[in-house]
Amino acid sequence: MSETKLEDLNLHDSEILSIAVRFVEPGLRQVDVILDYIEEYQPVRTSKKVLRFLDCYKLLLDLNLDIVAPESILDGSIIEQSPVVEGLDEELRKIGGFVPRSLKHFRIRTNSSGGTVDVLSTGLSLVDVQDAGIPGPA
Repeated sequence: MSETKLEDLNLHDSEILSIAVRFVEPGLRQVDVILDYIEEYQPVRTSKKVLRFLDCYKLLLDLNLDIVAPESILDGSIIEQSPVVEGLDEELRKIGGFVPRSLKHFRIRTNSSGGTVDVLSTGLSLVDVQDAGIPGPA
């Protein structure tokens, strides 16, 4: 799976279908945002995709779940010099850990609820949902 650059993605107005935290194996954590991803605008053509954040260290959700409307993405960005990353680095150093240099603070802002999804991760990829290896219901 090749790494994707956030700025190369056309996230605006893609609908968020679900957000899942995956504990793939001890020490390997992923956050999957399953999307109805807009491939083209004229005419609108969508496909089911998974925006997968790799090697995650922290997930912060600030979503108003009382909004009765589909939730879509306003935009996505990388927060440079993030105080959240700096705080995590301080926490981990106290217990002998460290934050990898490649750790980034990704932020997704939503349209309907005006919320945010913040993920501290080393990278991300966008894959077709059928190729994502997402387990079905138990």
